[in-house]
Amino acid sequence: MKHYQSQERKGVAQEGEWIDQDLAVKADTPLIDSATGKKVIIRKFEFEWDKKVKLQDKMNAQYNKQGFFNSHAKYIKDFLWKDGLSVLENQDPKMIFNEKGYVIAIACEARFGVSIFEKGRTLQDIFKCKKK
Repeated sequence: MKHYQSQERKGVAQEGEWIDQDLAVKADTPLIDSATGKKVIIRKFEFEWDKKVKLQDKMNAQYNKQGFFNSHAKYIKDFLWKDGLSVLENQDPKMIFNEKGYVIAIACEARFGVSIFEKGRTLQDIFKCKKK
């Protein structure tokens, strides 16, 4: 695939009409992680849906991700604090929903005065593991 261009999608919002289209190109240069800079830790929090939760409530959670995340934020922040981590403010959390539950992924860094002794991994190292 050299270039990809999807069909245009059109819609109407309060501000007026909008047009949306997916575009992709094949890059000739691979993405290389130089392994410089500070360590960023990704923490995943996996939750299962409570059996009492109605389908409508699950749908509402997906449409109001910010509100749903806010209901978990204190728990996540306290858990990270216990591990000597703080949330990277310039990175938004990622939420993934499925039939069984949902996952919240947070980018973190060590708090001031806390040392991280784990060996860092580059993007190349991470993607090698996924290919196997």
